[in-house]
Amino acid sequence: MHWSEPPGPTAPRPTRRWKRGWLLSAALAAALLGCAGGSAAALSGGKTPPVDPAGPLSALPPASTAQIAATAGGRGGTVVTLITGERVHVNGAAGHQQVSVTPSASGAVPLVDTFTVGGDLYVVPRDAGPYLGTLLDQRLFDVSLLTRLGFDDARQKAIPVTVGWKADRHPVAAPGVTAPIKGRTTSGTVDKSRATAFGAALASRFAADRHVPAGRVSARVTGKAGGLDEVNAVSLAMPGQGPLLPASGEAAPPAGRPAGGQAAPPATVGGTPDGGESATNGVRLYTLTIDAIERDGQPGYARIDVQNLDDLRHYWSVSWVGPGQPVALSVPAGRYSIEAFVGTPVASSLFQTSTFVALPDVAVRRDRAVTADARTAKPMTITTPRPAETGMVGLSYTREGADGRAFAGTVLGFGRSELLQVFGPGQEYPDLRAFATPTGAHGVGALHFADSWLLEPPGRGFGANPAYAYYLDYADDEGVPTRLDHDLGADDLATVQENYSADRPGQGAEFFSPHHSWSPYDAYLSVYNFALPGTRTNYFGGAGSPVWQPAVFDDVGDAAASVVGTARAYEPGRQTSESWLRGPLVPTPTAESGLVAPSPAGDGHGFMCPVCRQDDIMLFDVTDYGDAAGHWAYLPRSGEDLKFYRDDVLTQEQPRSGGIFPMLPGSASYKIDWVTHPAPTGSPLDSTVESAWTFTSRRPDRPDKIPSFEYCGPDVTRGCSLLPLVFAGYDLDVDQSGRAPADRPETFRLTGYHQAHETNASPVTKAAVEVSFDDGATWTAVSDVRADHGGFVVTVPAGPPAGGKSTGYVSLRTRLSDTSGSALSQTITRAYALPTTAAGNARSHGR
Repeated sequence: MHWSEPPGPTAPRPTRRWKRGWLLSAALAAALLGCAGGSAAALSGGKTPPVDPAGPLSALPPASTAQIAATAGGRGGTVVTLITGERVHVNGAAGHQQVSVTPSASGAVPLVDTFTVGGDLYVVPRDAGPYLGTLLDQRLFDVSLLTRLGFDDARQKAIPVTVGWKADRHPVAAPGVTAPIKGRTTSGTVDKSRATAFGAALASRFAADRHVPAGRVSARVTGKAGGLDEVNAVSLAMPGQGPLLPASGEAAPPAGRPAGGQAAPPATVGGTPDGGESATNGVRLYTLTIDAIERDGQPGYARIDVQNLDDLRHYWSVSWVGPGQPVALSVPAGRYSIEAFVGTPVASSLFQTSTFVALPDVAVRRDRAVTADARTAKPMTITTPRPAETGMVGLSYTREGADGRAFAGTVLGFGRSELLQVFGPGQEYPDLRAFATPTGAHGVGALHFADSWLLEPPGRGFGANPAYAYYLDYADDEGVPTRLDHDLGADDLATVQENYSADRPGQGAEFFSPHHSWSPYDAYLSVYNFALPGTRTNYFGGAGSPVWQPAVFDDVGDAAASVVGTARAYEPGRQTSESWLRGPLVPTPTAESGLVAPSPAGDGHGFMCPVCRQDDIMLFDVTDYGDAAGHWAYLPRSGEDLKFYRDDVLTQEQPRSGGIFPMLPGSASYKIDWVTHPAPTGSPLDSTVESAWTFTSRRPDRPDKIPSFEYCGPDVTRGCSLLPLVFAGYDLDVDQSGRAPADRPETFRLTGYHQAHETNASPVTKAAVEVSFDDGATWTAVSDVRADHGGFVVTVPAGPPAGGKSTGYVSLRTRLSDTSGSALSQTITRAYALPTTAAGNARSHGR
């Protein structure tokens, strides 16, 4: 069983993009509940805390509204390769981040802790956790800082480092590090293409330092300390940039020292204000020693979370412990909650069991020792109508203290079938087993717990599309319940027939995250590496009516597409169907797909309105693509061009989408021309989409009423008005490969609509369509366009007119207009294929 381990305080949910072999670690985030902005605001009671004077927010200028998403990558996300070789992909901004991790080529399974400190996102591979602040500079894992400094993969191929050596002379260089091998301190770089060598060396040192028993560590990480014997410390060569971990101020207390002042593993993140071994700022400290016992009675591996229940600002920490290596923490007197994830390793980062043990009310009035004993736990089991084995399990909790502040964490476990999909054949993977200790009464505050499951047919092969899958979620507001077995019947489950389009064979991934009201950061359950195109029956169930956030991703080389659906609950006993990735993919005004904006109060995040006006400024943040079912999509582009006209005069042009545009106070006409070119993949159905919006606008007398999760731009503290742009939706009659039926005309439904929540929108009443069979060289008007129940039914001839040429593909040119004069002209080159077109050379994101 592979357990992905999270710590710390929590942050909300977002969207993400996947490639085959990526492990999603959104569930690993640890951030403090109480605000969507993450740990900083939550710990300070909803107010933004003071920033470390040496920190990045004081050293670097604040972002403009148009750059709000820059730190986390904005639309499409950012990729940052860590010094250990993992590639981290981030979507969204602080408070709404979703993280996925590509495994390092060193062969170690990437267990990753993700948490926020002072608004910065940290991603820490499990093998690196014990060395933060000693061997490794924490800033090397501050993904937000690395992005701000320009060290993301799009801009830099190497990471500048400073290496401290244990002696003046050392015989070998550190693996993966290019630096002189003389002197006590040298400057150098880690080439990202060679960072996996450093990661493998660190994994070996982790195994050596932890005294992992023989047979529990994979051959690739055994031996000496991996070439890091001579290294004393590795730090980011950017002095003064970024706080230590965690940040100062109320955002999180500086790292507490182990009892006796010994800076030795296991590592601890968090703690009490620094100032002495036994007292800090006049507060007496006591030693709280914690160890773990596995289910077989042997000393265990565990991640230990500790929180002060009287006031979380007094103390919180996350520690990693190993057999015979308990953690000794210096803490002030008070009531504490302790949560442990105890696991039995069968490889350096691979676990066959994980057990959640909570000690929810521990009084500390003197030095004290406690044990997280996995033998007290009960097995968690699921019985389903159809044969199934566990593909993933997520164990999540949130602990609220007496002051209302809370600490949340999640651990994700990967079963045999999903490990096979992510890491491929060639080795045996252990079965997945999960246990938890019922908590009973816990006195102070509240303890919330959930176990979330993905189950698949037994024996799923590598790259195979499972015929069915179960997504189940059991949440309890009273802690870990006494009963942990679930026997399901057909009436307990909702049935959804999922259809995945792809115009050439490929591999995809599917993610569903259950939403828990008490946790602002949700864990994803994932079916990796299944064949596209295809179908699958998904079953949904659990306690109450869980709300699920769905997403589907394809994988075609470096041009992967992600498609995200709307969160919804599935009704037990009901059967429905849903289509994904069906094209054509065209611009769509879904707010949740655009910029993530800070709330006016600074205590959370929401989404920028797609197209809105504030005084005499227009914010345009329409997402590039949406599929036929209304899911919004991210698709890499080879280029784009946007032009903004005011009263027929070109006033702004830029080679990218989105931005802020000047408007006139009085009534004026406007036009937005936007052309998107997808990344070249060799697919003949990679459509170029040209959209031209025309509309009139004047400065409004009062702002519109918009949903609470949407904010206006550029000033998020003020209101705005939604602009009356017309958008198009196409429901083509094509198969999963994007081909029209044979021997008959293509009849499809065309819909014109405005952005959601626009209360003054005029109805779209006119539509005109032209068709081209030669990639736009010649166009023919479509005569059969009929109004029908708020939309239009369009019938396109089965082929070109007599004597006309055909490339085997059909392009569409559409014009839609509403009664107020707003209009959209849209041209889609190669919207779909004719049935006679040869298969096998088309892109899997779309038709």
